[in-house]
Amino acid sequence: YPLTLDAATSLNLYANPAGPRTNNRSGMPFDPALYVYNAQGNLLYWSNETAFGDATLFDASMEGVELTAGSYTIEVRGFADVVAGPYKLVVERAG
Repeated sequence: YPLTLDAATSLNLYANPAGPRTNNRSGMPFDPALYVYNAQGNLLYWSNETAFGDATLFDASMEGVELTAGSYTIEVRGFADVVAGPYKLVVERAG
């Protein structure tokens, strides 16, 4: 997903599974991984899991990601590019 910022911004990003994996493991949720690249294609940030206390979820999140003005690409893939599945992507201003 392309993202263009006119000014420096702090963002929260969340990728949550929205259904089962599409690799014949219908009982298991899709496990998204979240990536942020700059305009040159360099990986700036990534997240594979979200942890709440002692629980690790099949979600990916990044909070307080500081980006300067410019163009970026946000990508959601299955963990280790092994599986695919539906997901919900949320990008919001932090704070």
